[in-house]
Amino acid sequence: MTKITVIIASDDGDTQMLLEPTEAVAQMQQLDPDMWVFADGEMVPANQINEERLSTVSTLEALPGLIGGY
Repeated sequence: MTKITVIIASDDGDTQMLLEPTEAVAQMQQLDPDMWVFADGEMVPANQINEERLSTVSTLEALPGLIGGY
């Protein structure tokens, strides 16, 4: 089975992991709901990440959501 590069960014830096699809899904389910998730550069809702969707994905990135205004 193909492994997926998972990158989770935070205020303290980022964490990079090489995970099986089931492990990647588990990581996405644990994210703060305000995180933005990108699958191979395309923004996707974190709650729609599943093993079937990851069958063609090589990289998942989770970034803190941006808030506009001043």
